Amino acid sequence: MKTLILYYSYSGHTSALAQALAAQEPAQLLEIKDKRRPSLPKALAMGVFFALRGRGWAIAPLSAALNTCERIRLFAPIWAGNVPPAINAALELLPAGKTVEATLVSGSGQSKCEERLKEKIANRGSSLVSCVTVKV
Repeated sequence: MKTLILYYSYSGHTSALAQALAAQEPAQLLEIKDKRRPSLPKALAMGVFFALRGRGWAIAPLSAALNTCERIRLFAPIWAGNVPPAINAALELLPAGKTVEATLVSGSGQSKCEERLKEKIANRGSSLVSCVTVKV
């Protein structure tokens, strides 16, 4: 089964976890990048606003890797109890029939966004088979 490790990281915590897994597991590593990286104040203000509403914003084009893998290991930080806009935008590109395993990265170690994430993935015709929250 071909695996893709797909991640978004603003501060570097999520990136470190995704890269550590990629060093242990045979998988392609792909970073989701903002088309224009927001400043910290914009990320805190607009990013939280978008995250709370489940909206995405412009991201750099993702390679065809989403179509060629069978399993996606998704790494995402939690912003205001939700996944950030870049993750929402990437999920809009998710092809049907994929198996997704999510690792959510939180400063508090708590998350209530698993159900919302599961619904977003199901709406794309794929399935969230596991979701864990990691405290950093």
